[in-house]
Amino acid sequence: MVDIKQAADIAINSTRSLLVPGDQSLRVEEIEFDIKSNAWNVTVSFIDRDSQSLVPAFRPHRIYKVVRVNSHEGNVDSVKMLALP
Repeated sequence: MVDIKQAADIAINSTRSLLVPGDQSLRVEEIEFDIKSNAWNVTVSFIDRDSQSLVPAFRPHRIYKVVRVNSHEGNVDSVKMLALP
């Protein structure tokens, strides 16, 4: 059984290798266990390098992804964009 820390590590490592190799801005934002699907939904974010502001006072835009980690095997079942309001 994959615990919360393992799920976070799996989500970070998978996102880094798939989407943002070497990116130091990658971080865990939220973790939720979905009892119905027996999976961890781990929200991760990283800086959108295409929209960085030239003015340091403005925060760079972050991209948010929800990584679904199977709690039994530790596999990543999906990586989806998080729809922000």
